[in-house]
Amino acid sequence: MKQIFISGGTGSLGKALVKYYYNKYKIIVFSRNEFKQWELKQKYPKVEYIIGDIQQPIDLDIAADYIINCAALKHVSTGYTNLWEMVKTNILGTYNLLKWSRKIGIKKFIHISTDKAVKPLNLYGCTKAIAEFHVFDYARKYGNYSVVRFGNLFGSSGSVIPIFCDKYKSGCMVYDISHIDSERFFITFEQACNLIEYARKSKDELIIGKYKAAKIIDIVRAFDCMAKTRTIGLRPGEKIKEDICDNYEYNYYSIHEIARMIREWEVKWK
Repeated sequence: MKQIFISGGTGSLGKALVKYYYNKYKIIVFSRNEFKQWELKQKYPKVEYIIGDIQQPIDLDIAADYIINCAALKHVSTGYTNLWEMVKTNILGTYNLLKWSRKIGIKKFIHISTDKAVKPLNLYGCTKAIAEFHVFDYARKYGNYSVVRFGNLFGSSGSVIPIFCDKYKSGCMVYDISHIDSERFFITFEQACNLIEYARKSKDELIIGKYKAAKIIDIVRAFDCMAKTRTIGLRPGEKIKEDICDNYEYNYYSIHEIARMIREWEVKWK
């Protein structure tokens, strides 16, 4: 059975990929969070769990066929308070995985990136842009390396969806938003997994899905059409809207579509 190695496998996307590939391939989860590995093992006992940190050189004696690099420090604010940790994880960590992948002779390396790597305005975006550069360099040399560039993963830990969900369930009638025109690209867990599976079979260096954007104020309305919003201002390094690539055609989720996505997230992925 083919082996898939998922770095950052206990994060939101990593767990979704474990669910997606379980019983199809042998899965190896690599992360530094022992407790989250233990939690995941209760649900997916046939997965192999390895505690480790991509900040350190990797020399595991395993023969993975595919590597999916989900490991990252992903919050913009983290880059302002933990600069070197973000650099070591997002840049050095990616490079460590790339070096190891050549040593073991993988069939495909898939690096998960972000729209914040496009015209970056903060350290997080800059580190992901540099990581992309390293992967593209390997792709040009060896051919079996790809970058999948996402927008926001709908319902991932620390994102606006679970925050608004908690506010709604607590009866809150005022939601904080950074700017009245704020919007983000969103992709569901299911769409993300399908796109990564496409990347696993593809020879493309850069893979971008047909994402839609959602206005943050529409997400509030999807939770509660009677709720009010309070504008608190953009945080350092935050944009009103992101870019996914040049000349990208913008389409937007309706409030009805967002409400459906919330229901599906709560049932299948929360």
